Amino acid sequence: MSQTNNSNHTSENEVNLTPLFLFIKRKFDQIGNRIVYSFKIVEKYFFLIATITAIFIGLSVVNYFTATPTYHSTAIFTSNLLSNHYSESFINELRWLAKEKDYNELSRLLQMNLEDVKKIKKVEYEGFTASSKDTIIGTPFKINVLIKDNSILDTLQYKIHNYLENNPYAIKRRQAKKATLIDFAAVVHKEIIELDSIKRVVSLKSGFTSSSLASYSKILTMCNERLRAMEQLALLKNYDVLQEFTAYRKPYSPRLLRDAVEYGFIGGVFGFFLALYKERKRNKEEEKIYAEQEKEKEPIA
Repeated sequence: MSQTNNSNHTSENEVNLTPLFLFIKRKFDQIGNRIVYSFKIVEKYFFLIATITAIFIGLSVVNYFTATPTYHSTAIFTSNLLSNHYSESFINELRWLAKEKDYNELSRLLQMNLEDVKKIKKVEYEGFTASSKDTIIGTPFKINVLIKDNSILDTLQYKIHNYLENNPYAIKRRQAKKATLIDFAAVVHKEIIELDSIKRVVSLKSGFTSSSLASYSKILTMCNERLRAMEQLALLKNYDVLQEFTAYRKPYSPRLLRDAVEYGFIGGVFGFFLALYKERKRNKEEEKIYAEQEKEKEPIA
């Protein structure tokens, strides 16, 4: 009796996976049928799809020989005083102006010749992750540009650098850092003089002792701190260029092979959906004709 109960209990706890497997099978069958149907559409309307694809490839060739070449280049900037959040905001100003083709305002911000500014198609900010070993270089980031003339790259780099460096907020940060370094260097210099005077008095009274050696060591440490402060002061900038823009000979766009593949793919997809539309329209018309014929066959009461 107990064995019968146990077997009934086990059968009740078993999960019936048959509906799940049937559902998966139906989905795979649907996908398979759609693939087969797509191949049939391509086979039936091959000439139409091929013609449209060829037309799009032809458009890419025409575009290659008629479009104005554009060149892409990237520079890496870094800042020791400002975060990348501010740098991105500054560059986004240039990006939107270039996108809107507001060349007069872009020329004003960059202080750049209007004719050269009109050769700028795109300016973009891109984040850059530096190695933990490179923390000394500050917070680096990339600036990507798309231009119509490679000859303006040097000027453009200088103008972007100048625009970032002389941003009103950036100027305030630089002035504050400069004042801090000057005050720090002056305080350290004063402490070095006072410590040196104390060291001389102690040396005259008690001779060269371990305390004199400690004084020498402290004076050397403070001198090094002052030298580092003076070095930072001499090199003080909001922004530095780690990698300059590179002028490439080959344009970024148009590119014959790449554009032909892209245009051809778009043309093929467009041709396929056009063929699919024509097939469905033809099927509806046939169904309509068949329904009318069936209606005519019905006996008149």
